[in-house]
Amino acid sequence: PMNVIDQVLIIYAGNSGALDTVPRPKVRAWEEQFLAFMKEQMPEVRNKLAAEKKITPDIETGLKKAIEAFQPQFKG
Repeated sequence: PMNVIDQVLIIYAGNSGALDTVPRPKVRAWEEQFLAFMKEQMPEVRNKLAAEKKITPDIETGLKKAIEAFQPQFKG
């Protein structure tokens, strides 16, 4: 089972269109790499989400920046 915070991160990313250009067979790799990126490079956003238990405007801004920063790093 996936951690609830990780589920929220992935669902948010999917709903934001971040996965629209990722080929279906590579979606799982994108998810794994994105979650690792969030834990290693953007822990403050993940920690805020865990503390607030909802996506506040501040957290949403952080998520958008995180997705934008992650996309060029994805190794599909």
